Amino acid sequence: MNITAVLHRPVTDLAGSEQMLKAMLTHFDQCGHTVAVVIPHLDETDGDSPLSSIPHIYSTDIVGVAKGADVLLTHHDVTSVAMIAARKMDLPIVSVLHNNARTTKTVVRRARTLTGLIFNSQWLGEECATIRPELPRQVVYPPVHPVHYAVHRRDSLVTQINLFKNGKLLWEVARLLPDTRFLAVQGGYGDQGIPKVVPSNVEVIAPTTDPAGEIYARTRILLVPSLYESWGRVGMEAASSNIPVIASPTPGLQESLSYAGLFRDPERPAHWAEAITALSDPGVYSAYAALAGLRAEEVWATTRAQLEELEQFLVRQL
Repeated sequence: MNITAVLHRPVTDLAGSEQMLKAMLTHFDQCGHTVAVVIPHLDETDGDSPLSSIPHIYSTDIVGVAKGADVLLTHHDVTSVAMIAARKMDLPIVSVLHNNARTTKTVVRRARTLTGLIFNSQWLGEECATIRPELPRQVVYPPVHPVHYAVHRRDSLVTQINLFKNGKLLWEVARLLPDTRFLAVQGGYGDQGIPKVVPSNVEVIAPTTDPAGEIYARTRILLVPSLYESWGRVGMEAASSNIPVIASPTPGLQESLSYAGLFRDPERPAHWAEAITALSDPGVYSAYAALAGLRAEEVWATTRAQLEELEQFLVRQL
């Protein structure tokens, strides 16, 4: 099967949706399928990366560069552009949904020639049940292989990744716990809201392509205070490293972390500080670390089965 993904950003982008597509396409490549990515614009400033073996083509001529494709995969706002190309090529086209935003729903409603939908979580699929209900649909969790995040811990920081996602909570919690060391990892997009005066107990670092080695190996607790999260890939990455996760109770994070998560109100920094303090007890910490690892393995087993189902799902589109 020849799979061409029409994306708005390369799969080397650090955003969760691109990382999900990268993992999916890598899986298909390893299964012997032909995969490629088309970026339908001419700006190659963020071009191909040696970190990805998946070919990337920057071109507005999707029809011309996708010759030989059996199926198109797409997501976000480029769904409309990919749909036009699929219609001209008489190809099936499947869109991956990462959120339930109004713009996402509008794009899917208008993309009348879509042949299938993929959702990154069960709750999202259920929430979008009335959006194009006649289309075949599949749930695939963002693939996170625990082996890739098995690290030797060399530090014990409390970490947040991507300060665009309610990063103000980190600064408030850091002030409440002046004797606790924090790691603030900037994200690849959005206003990171870093204060002019960073608390002395907070270290700020740039985005990294090696989260296991540069973030999780230094992390004792991960904070995910997002006000919206359709799944929460970083939470599962941390869990794969046996790192307890304190998270907002969004539907996506509750589905992904389940019994392993410590859920707190993202508008109440004191509650997060209390949870961090509670994890200073070795027995409490060990219990949640074990639950995190167990949940990561459980989710990965489900994800592997979903990827196998997805392969058959795409074959049925042909």
